[in-house]
Amino acid sequence: MDPQRIVIIGGNQWFAAAEMANVWSDLSGVGDGQDPYVMATFHHYDPWTFCGDNQGTYDDNWTDTNLSGPMDTMLAWSQSTGKGMPVYIGEWGVGWGSRYTTMDCNNIRSWYQKMDKDNAQPRGIPTSLWDDGGWFKVWDIGSKSWNNNLADCILGTCNWNGTERFNAGCK
Repeated sequence: MDPQRIVIIGGNQWFAAAEMANVWSDLSGVGDGQDPYVMATFHHYDPWTFCGDNQGTYDDNWTDTNLSGPMDTMLAWSQSTGKGMPVYIGEWGVGWGSRYTTMDCNNIRSWYQKMDKDNAQPRGIPTSLWDDGGWFKVWDIGSKSWNNNLADCILGTCNWNGTERFNAGCK
């Protein structure tokens, strides 16, 4: 056994932030929250009615609280039960490809713009984008190209089609 291994703990269903307090109410089995090689993770697809695959149109009126809420839930757990344990978002994204062949929805662009740069980074939470090469695609492995501008959106600035959040590409 390697004492400097990285162990990542999470929920018991879909790794939602709200699962941590139920699953990990006691950390005695993993160093009582004091092991520097243990961290907590969760998946961020909030709201699922927007982020999930095959959800219909992508003109849902999600709010900034949908982005910040799960992060704040995890940080509250980390500061109490987790005794300052680092938090990591192991998956996040929008399953737009289950509905569209071309990504041209400003509402999706806005979610990507705000998710990491405006919410996770200021909270000190590292993230890993979920890109399955299909429904949650940012990078097109077949053409070896960025076939949409979501990578730019993640960095915080990307071109929109028009100026409206709920443009025609979301319907």
